[in-house]
Amino acid sequence: SMPTATGRGSTRGSGRSRGASRGGLGAGLIELPRVPLRDPATAIMRDPKVSEGRRYCSKCEEPVGRGRDGKPGRSEGFCPNCGTPFSFVPRLGPGDLVNDRYEVLGALAHGGLGWIYLARDGNLADSVSDRWVVLKGLINTADADAMAAAVTERRYLVEIDHPSIVKIHDFVQHPDPKTGVPVGYIVMEYVGGQSLRDLLMARRAEGQRVLPLAEVLAYGAEVLPAFGYLHGRDLIYCDFKPDNVIHAEEQLKLIDLGAVRRADDDVSAVYGTPGYQAPEVADVGPSVAADIYTVGRSLA
Repeated sequence: SMPTATGRGSTRGSGRSRGASRGGLGAGLIELPRVPLRDPATAIMRDPKVSEGRRYCSKCEEPVGRGRDGKPGRSEGFCPNCGTPFSFVPRLGPGDLVNDRYEVLGALAHGGLGWIYLARDGNLADSVSDRWVVLKGLINTADADAMAAAVTERRYLVEIDHPSIVKIHDFVQHPDPKTGVPVGYIVMEYVGGQSLRDLLMARRAEGQRVLPLAEVLAYGAEVLPAFGYLHGRDLIYCDFKPDNVIHAEEQLKLIDLGAVRRADDDVSAVYGTPGYQAPEVADVGPSVAADIYTVGRSLA
């Protein structure tokens, strides 16, 4: 079997694994192209907008905010199908201070639960390596009690500590500037490389249809111990895909823990991506086997 560089993080109760020695991606068996770290300031969107083709209702998943008769669609409004309000305008802007600590610098992207922001941690302003954090919406709800419960329930993610999994620092709440309803955010480390999807798109732009098999296997050998670590703690990742893993210099990291759930959780919403999610999840729910399926689909 191919040795990996992440140690034995999948053993229950193995403790911290950040001290494990690393041989770099490919475990010394294959040389992978080095992906340089990206300056966080260059990742901020100058004009944060969501294209009309990616606007869907958060409740019924029908298209919203679409243009008609040559007129652009509304970026805020109500779903014509179910009446649920929608907004694709960032809630936070440069200079906003979240939890009296995190200074927002701008929006990085828009995801399934809303905007993702880059911020500076005011408590670590003198630490060059640790001052950048990412704020990501935790749950899409206008119910303040549900928000507070969700924040409390998800705090177990702070305890996840593996070199191939993004580090969750904190959970915070911040009032929506329009409604005053608290919005929950995950605070996580900033990982400044490129996703495997970005790398594939770049190769295709150069005329290469797929990544070489040896590189794909090296990525798989690196990411599987991270899944073993989660599964050993009775956690299911649920939504793995090439978009959710970043290659930064000589390290690979899972970057999105928003869909992670406990193995015995049969109440929370299940998140997944068509084309990657195992077909049985709709009937029997997430599982370790379904997680491995998403890895296989991503490698394919």
